[in-house]
Amino acid sequence: MNLKNIKETEQFLNERKTYKTKEEINYWTEYLNKHTQFTKERQHVHYYNEIPYTMWPLYICWALFYVVFYGIIYLDGLPVGKIFLLINGPILIIFAMMWFIDLLIESMMFGKYNRKLRSVILAGFMLFLASEVLLFGGFFWTFFDRFFHSPAVLGGTSIPMGIEVFVWYKKPLYATLILLFSAIAFNGANYCMKWGSWTYAVGYSTFGLLLGCIFLIIQVHEYKHLSFSITDTVFGSCFYLLTGFHGFHVIVGMIFLTIQHERLVSWQFSRERHLGYSLAMIYWHFVDIVWIFLFIFVYVFNSLGYRVFMYV
Repeated sequence: MNLKNIKETEQFLNERKTYKTKEEINYWTEYLNKHTQFTKERQHVHYYNEIPYTMWPLYICWALFYVVFYGIIYLDGLPVGKIFLLINGPILIIFAMMWFIDLLIESMMFGKYNRKLRSVILAGFMLFLASEVLLFGGFFWTFFDRFFHSPAVLGGTSIPMGIEVFVWYKKPLYATLILLFSAIAFNGANYCMKWGSWTYAVGYSTFGLLLGCIFLIIQVHEYKHLSFSITDTVFGSCFYLLTGFHGFHVIVGMIFLTIQHERLVSWQFSRERHLGYSLAMIYWHFVDIVWIFLFIFVYVFNSLGYRVFMYV
């Protein structure tokens, strides 16, 4: 152990009038050495040197892979897929919760997240949304390939013969309006936080969560009254894949916004720092935009039929 560092540690403890046992001096000397070495190695690489490493993102990636893998096996008809899906699903949720708890501790307790680091978090979140856009883009590509190339065995129509045609101006339209109003409510809560009006922010946020729950209820009610399943032709597969995957994102967005709403009620945000709620709101706007495309193409276009658009 370096004698110079020991003297510096003794001076450090003397200035703060703390206990100066030999064990404590050795402990703090070793701590300062490691902290200084850790910072020096990274000071020219990152500007957030004091953010500790975490393995939770890696664990989340592995758990997400197994959830998708066993989910595909379950959809393929193998019973073992359901068992492992029920095991890995809660594990994925636990890993995500532990990572978010670490983020809150680093931000709220230790104050590690400065302005530059928050901008990096925002950039990473936008990249995540870009990957989600590509994922839904692939699903819509499949849908349009079926929509404009309907085989003769299905009657040459956008909706196969024998399947009930959607009434787009009833439940789907109501769900669309409710989802849009929920986005307006969350946006209002975000602006109220910037203005310092916390009562209105909580009110808008609560109203938005209520509208999100109503949207999910309408979606479940629609599923119960459909006359086809996911195995009924390519149309059924595309419909349930698009609407079901969007519904899953709505549930994730509701959980995300509920957590941020509880933080809002607990006064964990300020007028300048409320990045968590802003990210949740951006995610909800993404869900809204996806639903608008889904409503127009899956519900309205299928109700009118592709021949209408071929001869416009």
